[in-house]
Parts: sequence; C-alpha cells; structure tokens
Amino acid sequence: IATLASEISKIPRLRTFLVDFQRRLATTGEQICIMEGRDIGTIVFPQAFCKIFLTASLEVRTRRRLEELNASGNTTISYQELFKDITQRDQQDTQRKVAPLLQADDAVLIDTSTLSIVEVEAQIARLIQERRHKCEF
Repeated sequence: IATLASEISKIPRLRTFLVDFQRRLATTGEQICIMEGRDIGTIVFPQAFCKIFLTASLEVRTRRRLEELNASGNTTISYQELFKDITQRDQQDTQRKVAPLLQADDAVLIDTSTLSIVEVEAQIARLIQERRHKCEF
C-alpha cells in the first residue's frame, strides 16, 4: 500500500481529487480532525493549528516496519529489501513534482528514533493541548 500511495501521489489529477476529499472529510464534524500523511501539513492543511513532523532514522524505520510485517505473518521480506524499499520511497516522495514530502516551516519535529510509542503519544498530546488552548474554534 505504501508503494502504491507513493506512485498514486505523482498523478496531479488524482492528487487534486484526494486533497479536496481530505479537506471535505476534515470539515464534516465539530471535532478536531487529526490526519497523517506526507503532505498533510504543507499541501492539504497548510493553516493547521498544530503540525507535527514525525521522523526516525532509516534503520529504525526499517526495523519497526519489519517487526510489523513479521507480527502480521509476513516473513517474506528481508531487512535489506525493506531498507531499499523505504529508501526508494523516501527518494520518490521528496523529489516528486506534485506535493513533495517536506517538513512544513511551522511543524514541530519529533525524532522518534529513541522514543517508545508511549513517549511519542505523550509528546503529541502535549503539543496538541498547548496549541489548542491558543486557538479559537
């Protein structure tokens, strides 16, 4: 799915449709909308009140993804193959002409390489609370 998402993101007409769809989806309720994606803070919602750019080293992302795949029963891909796939996707996404992967200027960078999921969740929750209190909805 990740590979297909990267390929589909290159198609301008489809990107336009998807961006419009995501914007409509976010405005259908009265609750705060939380979205994740490689261009959410720069293209889809450039005016979002809280933007977070999550990252981790390539090695850590590869290891985490491999653990996810193995836990779901997929043991057919090696660490080296997955490392290569993730590297290629990163390169494609950062260099594509339509909506490239960029950290928004006002996004908070969180490097999760040495953090547990609980620590990452706590940092994100704290940021949202801090920013939410500064905004009027």
